[in-house]
Parts: sequence; C-alpha cells; structure tokens
Amino acid sequence: MEQKQVLERVSKLDAGGHDPAEVNAWRAARDQAVDDLDRLEDADEDETVRIALVYAARLKELTES
Repeated sequence: MEQKQVLERVSKLDAGGHDPAEVNAWRAARDQAVDDLDRLEDADEDETVRIALVYAARLKELTES
C-alpha cells in the first residue's frame, strides 16, 4: 500500500468514518465465514481440506499486505 493510500485511510478513520466498500467487504467476509462454519458441520474430509486451504490463502494474503 502506498503512503498516500495509508494517509487517506488514516484520515477517514480520524474523521470517524469507514470506507463503505471496506465495510461491505468485512460484512461479506463475515457472512462467508458463517457459511463455511455451517458447511464444516457436514463436510467430509476433502471438503474440510478445501475450506482450510481457502482460509490459509486468505491469511497469507492478509499477512503480505
């Protein structure tokens, strides 16, 4: 992330607001996590591995940004 982008995000947070697109992304991620939890209840071993791989990729993406 470029310094300009960081400063813009900090300014928005200081103003007390969040970027609506970012909030929508958070909500979508939360909804996906709930859906995945529901799927895990009945998932076989292969499906469990697929879900775990998706979360590992998401975590890697978050740690690299």
